[in-house]
Amino acid sequence: QIRIRALREDAHMDYEAISKATGASIRQIQYACNSPLTPRSNRRGRKPSQFTDEEKDHITRSLNDDHIARKLTWLDLRYYISGFEHWLDKAFTIAMRAAGFDRKVPPRRIQLTPAHKAARLAFAREQLALRPRPEDWEHVAFSDETWATNNPMWKRWLTVHEFEDIEAWATIRRKPQGWMFWGMICGAVKAGSFVWEKEYGGINSEKYQRYI
Repeated sequence: QIRIRALREDAHMDYEAISKATGASIRQIQYACNSPLTPRSNRRGRKPSQFTDEEKDHITRSLNDDHIARKLTWLDLRYYISGFEHWLDKAFTIAMRAAGFDRKVPPRRIQLTPAHKAARLAFAREQLALRPRPEDWEHVAFSDETWATNNPMWKRWLTVHEFEDIEAWATIRRKPQGWMFWGMICGAVKAGSFVWEKEYGGINSEKYQRYI
């Protein structure tokens, strides 16, 4: 293209002469003479998918000062923090990742004292000594419960930066409010299930043994 432009502008050759000199077609010569030497972006007026330093600082301050901002999805965050509502969804997501942000689930952290841990380990060792073979466990029942609640105990997504430690937002397990579902297995057999009714009131060891 540069050669054709030079023959046209500097040597003042017509299209047919340039075609003979270069082997290019008349249409190719017309395009070379009338199109820009460097390609132009076809995304005119579109904001690049990258934050300025000021915008990144603004987001960082908002996340640090407002705990609600960390919980919001990025599609909602751009409306929650002023100045970003004009960004498109995809562009804002790309810019957030380019700035080092990500969405992560904090790890679980169950508060166990050394006494709890020691008691659990002693119980496990005692049961293993009583039942050393795998087949010894075929008639042992295991039970557990789960909760249905509108306030999930564990899984909550947060916005964190790559230089931040997700452990800082580790979830502390608290007593849930909701409905308890209980189940049991014995060997390879599903033994039973139970739903704790609200009329039973709070759960304690005496009620647990009476109803379950």
